[in-house]
Amino acid sequence: APLKHLSQQEAADVDAALMPTPGLSVESLMELSGLAVAHAVLAIYPPNAYPNVLAVLGPGGNGGDGMVASRHLASLGYLVSAYYPKRNGGALYVGLAASLEQMGVRFVDALPPPLPTTIVVDAVFGFSFRPPLRAPFGEVLSSTSAFPHIVAVDVPSGWDVDAGPPKTGGGAELRPSVLVSLTAPKRCASAFDGTAHFLGKVLMPPEVGEAHGLLPQTAWGSSQVVRLV
Repeated sequence: APLKHLSQQEAADVDAALMPTPGLSVESLMELSGLAVAHAVLAIYPPNAYPNVLAVLGPGGNGGDGMVASRHLASLGYLVSAYYPKRNGGALYVGLAASLEQMGVRFVDALPPPLPTTIVVDAVFGFSFRPPLRAPFGEVLSSTSAFPHIVAVDVPSGWDVDAGPPKTGGGAELRPSVLVSLTAPKRCASAFDGTAHFLGKVLMPPEVGEAHGLLPQTAWGSSQVVRLV
C-alpha cells in the first residue's frame, strides 16, 4: 500500500494525539526526531567527505529538532555550526542551546558562504508553518537556498505543508537534496525531487497509528531512519 501523506491538519492531529501518551514528552519526541535526522545525514554525507554541518534553526519545534540533530552530528565527528537568528526563550530551548555549546557546536552570527563540503540542516519551519514568512526568515531561506547540500527536517522551510513550494518568496528557491519526514510524510513531500527521502521513526503507540491510518512502526525494521526514495 502507498505510504500515507499527512495534511497539515492531520499532522497536527497526530501530534496532539501523541502528547498525552504516558512517558512521552516533547523532549523525548524531539530527541528521537533529531537522532533520525543525524542518521539520515550520516547515511548520505559521511563526515570524511563532508566534514562541515551548518544547522539553520527556527524558533519553534523544528528548530529544536535541528538542535538535537546538531548535538548528535557533533558526536558523530562533524564540525557543526549553528545559525539561530531568532532564539526561543523557553526553558527547553535554552537548555538545548546550552547542550550544543557543551558539545562544541559553534553559534554564528551570519550565514557563511556556501561551500561544496558543507551540509545544511534546514530546521527553520515544520508542519505548523503558515505563510507569510516574517523577517528575517525570507532572507534567511533565500541565502540558505544557495547551499548545494540541504537536508530538510520534516518539511522544507517555507513550503506550504499541503501544496509544496510557493511560487515566490524565500521558500520558492529552497530545493533540499535530502528530506527527512518525521512520523509520516507530509503532503508537500510529493513535490520533493531531491536525492533521498527518509522516514524518521518517532515513538508511535499502535492505537494512535491505527487511528490515523499509519503503518505500524514494526513494518520498518530496526533502523532509526528508513529510506523511501
